Amino acid sequence: MKKTKWFDDKKKYYVFRSLNKRFLIPVWVLVMLDGGLSIEQIGVIAIIGVAIGLILEVPSGAISDAIGHKRTLVLAMIGQGAAMLFFAGGGFWWFLAASITYYAMGTFMTGTHQALFYERLIELGEGDKYRKYSGIARTVSSGWSMVAVAFAGIVYAFSPMFAFAVGAGLFWIGAIVVSTMKQAKRKRSVQKDEGFWAVFTHFKTASRTMLKDRRLFWLTIANAFIFSAPMAVLEFQQVIFENIGIVAAVFGFIYAAKRGISMLFSTFIHRITRSLSATGALFIMLCLAALYFFGFGFLQNQMLIIIVALLPSIVVVIQDVVISDFRNKLIPTGSRATTISFGNFIGGILKAVILGAITLLTLFVSIEIAHVIIGAALVISCLYLIPMTAKAFRA
Repeated sequence: MKKTKWFDDKKKYYVFRSLNKRFLIPVWVLVMLDGGLSIEQIGVIAIIGVAIGLILEVPSGAISDAIGHKRTLVLAMIGQGAAMLFFAGGGFWWFLAASITYYAMGTFMTGTHQALFYERLIELGEGDKYRKYSGIARTVSSGWSMVAVAFAGIVYAFSPMFAFAVGAGLFWIGAIVVSTMKQAKRKRSVQKDEGFWAVFTHFKTASRTMLKDRRLFWLTIANAFIFSAPMAVLEFQQVIFENIGIVAAVFGFIYAAKRGISMLFSTFIHRITRSLSATGALFIMLCLAALYFFGFGFLQNQMLIIIVALLPSIVVVIQDVVISDFRNKLIPTGSRATTISFGNFIGGILKAVILGAITLLTLFVSIEIAHVIIGAALVISCLYLIPMTAKAFRA
């Protein structure tokens, strides 16, 4: 019997997933508020960051497919670590530089780590266990993140500079870990055959894949709408927390609770979703997202708000494990990261639009009412998108 290494590639992936998180996420907006920025300025920074990520999303996937998924992830982690240090500069321009760097480098992460892990599992003969191992990866990363973010607010209150340094260091350790993983062998070396033009080849192949398979097309579109809406406004919850009297020191523990919920669901998500259809998963995600938007719009009770704040964590688990599994099975090997990036690209467009909308809405209504309006728009959109997805899978 072949002896399995204690620290094999699956376990390295679990560690990598744990370290590719923002340590500063519980105080991400608070850092900028403390730096003297207004909600409108924070919105502008977020929109620019998302726009940069949007522009680079699909090209980054193609570059990843061309130069190698592992190499791409190492570069992404190094860049995102540098972004954490830019926050130490303080002021609008340093915060803008940090946001641009973070989102730009983040585009080389999205889709790439899923492609690397899925194709490695196929090479190991365990491709059919992707949902299981992906769930374990999220459980491990959520467990670690739960501990990390619980102390993020405390560390920031004690020493902002130390908090920025910790955030950068975690990304850089993650770069070292992923660099030791083995990348699945290519059936054909696109780099060798086409050189730089491999980027355009992957883009062309991914475009055809998306347009040819209606199941993949509608699943990608619907998922982008449902997933991107709560993710776009997620950090604005820190403003609502302050509005109802939740102190900043508690923020970290709220985010830790989110990770706890994510860890709990990730543990058995592959078991309870075995017979769940793609449209069923989308419908559950929509219900959770709607409760989040309307909850933040109407609730004033601190405990109920905290409970509602946990719901997007379940949406993330379903998207990251279940929807990802459906999409990976529909995508041919070869331009996987590029094809996944198309979905992220669409999601990026929606994030930019929603960020712009909520920023403009706050000029006329409260941040709470802005959440209600965004939530209503999401539900109305999905009255068309989910039935179209269901029709594509029935065909």
